[in-house]
Amino acid sequence: GDNISNSKSQTFFSPRAQFALKPNWEKDMLFKLAIGVYYQPPFYRELRDEDGVVNPNVKAQKSMHFVLSNDYSFKMWNRPFKLVSEAYYKTMTDVNTYTLENVRIRYRANNDAEAFAYGLEARLNGEFVPGTESWLSFGYMKTEENQNDRGYIARPTDQLLKFGILFQDYMPNIPNMK
Repeated sequence: GDNISNSKSQTFFSPRAQFALKPNWEKDMLFKLAIGVYYQPPFYRELRDEDGVVNPNVKAQKSMHFVLSNDYSFKMWNRPFKLVSEAYYKTMTDVNTYTLENVRIRYRANNDAEAFAYGLEARLNGEFVPGTESWLSFGYMKTEENQNDRGYIARPTDQLLKFGILFQDYMPNIPNMK
């Protein structure tokens, strides 16, 4: 396309670190802290603006993640269970905003926004029924973007609350049928 030879290349440095602490407690606990810088180079569709014009100078979106998590393994009803919980915060710059029209995604292709996301997730895995694996999960997420300093609004991916469940059981006469 036109102006492709005028495009600028980018070099990324993406450091990440994770720390884990397993205290010598009676309870089986594991704490983790993870931080990292991430870059998401644009795909072809993200280079095209709302009118279909290719902008070869769209920069990679940058984000910094902070994640604090806890794994707690325990016995309940003499069966193994595990509670995994996680809190996170993510700040983003050079965001390429978009809108959704049914299944059509239209990008602005100009890196004119900043955004953030934060949330909490918890999941309980275990054998609610002996010999089967089941889980319950809960998630809370808030994500907003600020385009050209016009104020923060919800991003299209903002889902706020999420609940999930997988419950398995089996038939005693046919144990392979779950």
